[in-house]
Order: sequence, then C-alpha cells, then structure tokens
Amino acid sequence: MSSRWLNFRRNLGRLPIAGRAAASWQAVFPKEALQLLRAEESPLLVGLAEALQDPQARGLMLRICTYRTQYFQNGLRNPFERAATLEELQRLYEQGKAVSNPAYSRMVGVTGVWRDGDSESVPGGRLLLPGTVAPVRNAMGAPAGSGPAIVEFDRTSKTLSVDLSSAIPEIDADLEKADFGPLSVVVSSREQNVTIARIDYASYDRAAYEARAGIIDIDVSAHEDIESMLAGGTLSLRAETLNGPAVLLTEQELTAVSDDCNIYLDEGDAR
Repeated sequence: MSSRWLNFRRNLGRLPIAGRAAASWQAVFPKEALQLLRAEESPLLVGLAEALQDPQARGLMLRICTYRTQYFQNGLRNPFERAATLEELQRLYEQGKAVSNPAYSRMVGVTGVWRDGDSESVPGGRLLLPGTVAPVRNAMGAPAGSGPAIVEFDRTSKTLSVDLSSAIPEIDADLEKADFGPLSVVVSSREQNVTIARIDYASYDRAAYEARAGIIDIDVSAHEDIESMLAGGTLSLRAETLNGPAVLLTEQELTAVSDDCNIYLDEGDAR
C-alpha cells in the first residue's frame, strides 16, 4: 500500500516528529483469489458475499487511516528499557543495551467491495478537498481545517455515505475530535445552494469515529429529486461561524490519480 492524503495538520496538539500526521492507505484483493470461510455464520459476511456476486464487483477493498503516531515506545510491547528522548536513546546505544525504539500509530479501517472503475490504491467516490478553516469550539476557537473526504450515493436506499476517516482533526494526544458544530451537506448548482443533510458533532466525535471508521450514512430520501440534484450539483461540507458559513470541504470537478506509483530507477534505467 502507498500512503495517500498525508496530512501534517491532522492533530492540533504539540506532538513530536510526525505525531501530528495522518495518512490514508488502500489495498484491493481480486475476488478470484478470495475465499470467505464460514460466511453463512455471519450476517455481515453473507451480505458481503452477495455483494461480490455483482458483475461490477472486482473484489474486496481494504481502506485504513493511520494517525497520532507516538515515538520512543520501548517497554510497551517489548522488554527493553524506556527512552523518552533522542538523548536517552543515544545513551542506551552507547551502553550497548538492546534498543528497538518502535513508534505506534492509531488506526481505523473498513472493508468493502472493490468495483469496476475504482482505483486500486486511492479511495474512490466523489472527492471533497479541503477548503477554508473554521473555529474549533473545544479548542478555544482556534482555527483548523479538514483533510479530504469521500462521498458516495446509493440509489436503491437513497443513502449518502460520507467517509470522514481522513477529514476531522483531533485536538490533542488524547484524540478528542475537533468540534466544528453541526456540519451542513450542501449541493450547489448555478441556481442555488441546497442543504440536504446536517451532521451533528455526536456523529463525528471520537466515539463515532472509532465505531464506524469515520463513515456516516445519511438518509436523503426526503428530497424527491435527490438523484438529479446530486448528478447536476457540486457537494460541499460547511460549518457555521459568526462570519457565516465556512466551506471546510468542497468537491472538485476533475481529479487525477495513479495506481502506478513508487517507481525507483537505477542510473541508466529507462521507463
């Protein structure tokens, strides 16, 4: 897997090295190489097995987000002596002691269906990229922005799935999520901006994030023309501020991604 959407502003706390950073990762597994064991014993696997029968299903997708990396973790999952700084670590090396110096990240993830047209290594769907910043209510009003998000619409159930796994920052090392207040899901066209849903903080706080890996399913069936609205409009996610709406995320009409990445050439090689 290759890291995507590397975001060094994911955590608002003062964390060392890349402790503030987050990244998204995705891998796929062709269904011809899959074997679902005892699927009949799990309603979840039964549904997944049925979804894989769709002619457009190419296999399984695994998507994870890593964040809040902590360094100098000797003694946590190994028997070595703790070293909280580079200086302490250096002294252990000089004393000839066994040192591992691991770093550990938090992680959330989901498994879904990899479909025709989906990238192998980049999260698929309608991509919303960071816009402006908004005040964080539980961080004394400090301004903060969002990471990217993905939105998908299921026509059958009229459900809008918003993937915020890489979007909402944490305010500290204890992983409390930034509170931007209620977020509005807006569809914009030449004529108007229409709010089709609102996402309360309880739906994107730490508990909700860890329970559903940041994915929020929204019933938008109340809008009779929702399919045509989404087909002809641009999506955005907005927070209310004293100065009016702040567009945290907005959809780009065109984006380009490549699965053919991490190419290393030796001198004289051509590609």
